Amino acid sequence: MHRIDIKELETMGRAYVSYEPDLRAGVEEAVDAWKAFCLLPEELKLKFPYSSDAKVSGNGYELKKDLGSADLKEDFHLRVAVRDWLMESAEAVDPVVTPDFVEKALAVNELIAPLLREFGEAVEQKHGIPGFADDIMAKQPFWLLRFLHYFGDREPGDEIAAPHVDKGGFTLHLYESDRGVEQLTYADKQWVPMPLSHDQTVIIPGMGLQNRSKGVLRATCHRVVATEESAKQGRYSAVCFFNFNNVRFYDKERFGRLQNWEPGAFYDMPFEEFDKLFID
Repeated sequence: MHRIDIKELETMGRAYVSYEPDLRAGVEEAVDAWKAFCLLPEELKLKFPYSSDAKVSGNGYELKKDLGSADLKEDFHLRVAVRDWLMESAEAVDPVVTPDFVEKALAVNELIAPLLREFGEAVEQKHGIPGFADDIMAKQPFWLLRFLHYFGDREPGDEIAAPHVDKGGFTLHLYESDRGVEQLTYADKQWVPMPLSHDQTVIIPGMGLQNRSKGVLRATCHRVVATEESAKQGRYSAVCFFNFNNVRFYDKERFGRLQNWEPGAFYDMPFEEFDKLFID
């Protein structure tokens, strides 16, 4: 058992999960491979394509380094459902580093599966969402792993990831190279640290879970702030986004990027109004 603590999911917007050694080891292997990929020349990395998805996010490599970008970073999205495409694309970039990263990143999917079923069952029982665990597991090939590298050359205190809620169902934080993740509290809308430790990680609700729970489990607004170290050296992180069967999607085309909403805008929004932001 992963000893999932969901008592703060409704009140604080987070559920702490014991970080099992086999999962942490697999994640650290994948992160080391991601760091090796990030060291490749830019023109080589850009050979890896990115396939977009209107409802969620695509697959592949993205580079955002212009000051006009929302965040200055590079990231990589991977799903087991497109393993063959990812591996073929990786081998077209280079024969060693990129395929190694893709292989180790995709291996995380199977490692997190027991944890996700436990989480789904706990939420299903406590919050009365029938079939929630099975709905999560049915989408296992489509769980979205995201590896991120925020660039350095910033100032301490800079927002290196703008305030936002996640558009998917919920998010599992897998790795943070430094402190700096903050969440906006529900009650008084104050920014507070989201503490993560070596033996514990966290799950936060996204827009999909707020919709599925009819507003009970609210999407947690969060941001990343540069520390003294990450401002100079940059920052690495890894997360996994989850959707599930019977989920509805935020309508980005009609209502714009979630980063454009006022932080905390959805916390007290009546469910009838919130539900109008979604499409099937």
